[in-house]
Amino acid sequence: MSGPDHVFRASDLTPGGSLTTRALSLIVTRLNQGGFVLLPSDTCYSIALVPHNEDSWKFINSLLRRPADRPVSVAFSGLDQVRGYLELNATALHLVERFTPGPITLVCPANQRAHKFAAKSTASPDRTLGFRIPDSKIERDVASHARWPITTTAVRDKRDEPVQSFDEALKIVTAAAAAVGSPRWHAVEGRDSFYSKHSTVVRVDQSGEVGLIREGDIPFETIRQSTHWLPASDLDRW
Repeated sequence: MSGPDHVFRASDLTPGGSLTTRALSLIVTRLNQGGFVLLPSDTCYSIALVPHNEDSWKFINSLLRRPADRPVSVAFSGLDQVRGYLELNATALHLVERFTPGPITLVCPANQRAHKFAAKSTASPDRTLGFRIPDSKIERDVASHARWPITTTAVRDKRDEPVQSFDEALKIVTAAAAAVGSPRWHAVEGRDSFYSKHSTVVRVDQSGEVGLIREGDIPFETIRQSTHWLPASDLDRW
């Protein structure tokens, strides 16, 4: 079976745009059993799963036809969950507080507890983690209720553009699942309210320097200028 076990339509969401408790329970159960879910992130439709081990990122890269060894990022429900896995200096903490939930991905060092997780479960080559707190209530709710962080990786079309149509994303993922053989999965239709591009990806080093990896909806200059007020003493503290 290559199609989803269940499709949760936009009409199934609560008036506030949330998954019902029953739907969330079914989705999280599927994730914890090794399956995946197609869901709306804040920039496009994405594949979410719990990265138990290296098979997880290998499967995502195969399903979405990404480079075989490309690292995957993780999504968190909020700052408390982030702190369980990452070391945040003053700059990183400021960027989280200033720009999330929203379309920004930060690459920061994993904490000691998460070194193995970063290497084995996300393919990180340098003990860092790319992470987001997305501006998608559905995505945050799933991340909150799963036992572990979840990966959310963009579904892209043949032009390598992020897919914002549920029907198109469902068609792409169903075909890909049939081609590679996949675990069981669910799909969630959002209300098609997305940012215009994709997340801006930045790396924050131990000195507090912010480097651009990919520009998206948040201009890099806006991010860089927001850190100018930080005192040098804070930037030195990791």
